[in-house]
Amino acid sequence: YEHRVAGQVFMWDINSFDQWGVELGKVLASKVRTAMHQARTKGRVIMPHDGFNYSTTRLINKYLEGKESMLYPEANDTFPINLIDGTQL
Repeated sequence: YEHRVAGQVFMWDINSFDQWGVELGKVLASKVRTAMHQARTKGRVIMPHDGFNYSTTRLINKYLEGKESMLYPEANDTFPINLIDGTQL
């Protein structure tokens, strides 16, 4: 199947690597990343006037809320060290 599609692409002179949807996704992801970084560093929530629809705004805020409430364990708890040396923590 892939060979047939590749043949059609070459015959019809279509540049399959020129995908405007992928480029648009990169631009939108960059905007989301910038907004999340600003919200995280300034301690604020994303608001609808930041340029996102209601669903995206809510999803980003939920994610950031979860990141804030996540407690990172101590370094020795991150990897079960007792698997290596046989000791119990």
